[in-house]
Amino acid sequence: MTPQEFIDYLAETHNIKPSQAILKAAELLAVTKWLVYRWLNGEKNPHPGKLKHMQKIIECDALEKRVKELEEKLNQQ
Repeated sequence: MTPQEFIDYLAETHNIKPSQAILKAAELLAVTKWLVYRWLNGEKNPHPGKLKHMQKIIECDALEKRVKELEEKLNQQ
């Protein structure tokens, strides 16, 4: 997982512009938007814990999506 992949993921799943995805990433990761920009520009590498945090956010989103799908399937029966 790279910071760019995380920004792309946020932009796609939330249907927002990349600049808005950077703000969303900063909020979710509890960092400044300037730090996210530094990661994207290659000026600084994210702490391994922040990379793990990015991965966990994506995993949680996928799990929530799957739960909703299963709930919908149960409600149709």
